[in-house]
Amino acid sequence: MKVIYVSSLCSKKTYTKLFGDMKHAPGMQAQKYNRLMAEGLAKNEGVEVTVISSAPVTRENYGSGKFSCAADKENNIEYNYVSFSLLPVFKHISIIRNTYKKCLKMFKENSKISGEKAAVVCDVLSLSASYGALRAAKKCNAESVGLITDLPEYLGISENKLFKKIYDKVIDMCKSFVLLTEQMNVKINPTGKPYRVIEGQADINMSEEENTLDKKFNKKVCIYAGGIEVEYGLKILAEGFAAANIPESELWIYGNGSYTDELKEFCKKNPSVIYKGVVPNEEVVEAEQKASLLINPRPSSGEFTKYSFPSKNLEYMASGTPVLTTKLPGMPKEYYDHIYIIEEETADGISACLKDILSKDGTELFTKGASAKEFVLKYKNNKTQAGKVLELLS
Repeated sequence: MKVIYVSSLCSKKTYTKLFGDMKHAPGMQAQKYNRLMAEGLAKNEGVEVTVISSAPVTRENYGSGKFSCAADKENNIEYNYVSFSLLPVFKHISIIRNTYKKCLKMFKENSKISGEKAAVVCDVLSLSASYGALRAAKKCNAESVGLITDLPEYLGISENKLFKKIYDKVIDMCKSFVLLTEQMNVKINPTGKPYRVIEGQADINMSEEENTLDKKFNKKVCIYAGGIEVEYGLKILAEGFAAANIPESELWIYGNGSYTDELKEFCKKNPSVIYKGVVPNEEVVEAEQKASLLINPRPSSGEFTKYSFPSKNLEYMASGTPVLTTKLPGMPKEYYDHIYIIEEETADGISACLKDILSKDGTELFTKGASAKEFVLKYKNNKTQAGKVLELLS
């Protein structure tokens, strides 16, 4: 089966070439999600994946004029980059037009060579590219899947009438959907199109990474990696950790966001809380494997939590280090046996959790982390999860 994967995904080589010198490279979360999905598809037998990418370049991070980039190949996936203008409005028009042309050409070539129709998988957040690709798929009567990782009301799309109209058209043209949570289906899919819930994907390559007791940090290091925002629970995490005052323990925080400056001031007064800044994902993953506990304090009370599943929870679990997190509405109950839960989502509640968990024997913590790793790499790895997408295309 030929799968045309439409998103902002770049090969690692091209992404580094475009944004390697930037402190805050654009769309890193989208890059990771789409890379895991595209590579997961390619790992399934008989599947050939070609990425058509509207790279996340802007006038601010690239310059004025026109973006173009040579095709390349990585991990058995061919990457084709759509050329487009960087001028407002013209950018979206050129992405739509050029994505349409590329997809149409691929559909026709594949049909001529193999006698079979290619299928298209679209990251709907790459709105203009998805619109162009789905128009081509509709013209060729090809199968299509829309990957929905967020709702328009939480993206600001609803506030722009034109983008909202295009978004609605994209949703209408998709023949099936992949959703993060079951609750999303009510919002996105009133007509009852085929869908699968795929809350995320663990990198199957993490099975090759060892997490051993003898390589753990000497101190009881706890880690948070992600957006540094008050609404993500960072303030109560920092305050709760400092209040716990556990001997020989530290909280390392990686990432960036609106709470960063206040966090830095907090760290000056509370030396056990350490802000590590923004570093390459590989460095974070290495630290996660050596830590005692990984924490995601995202509050479960917001309406948006019904429609989200933090990708960091799967990254955490795949590391083999135990995870402490909240009971998010979008998290399936099958996860509960493999993680520690923050029952009281306050600084005092987090403090109590930390005192309890970090008092446990190192072997007990290691066993909990190993259970989580085994679970996600067996049932939630990117090859298996991508297989559910292929079911929609068969």
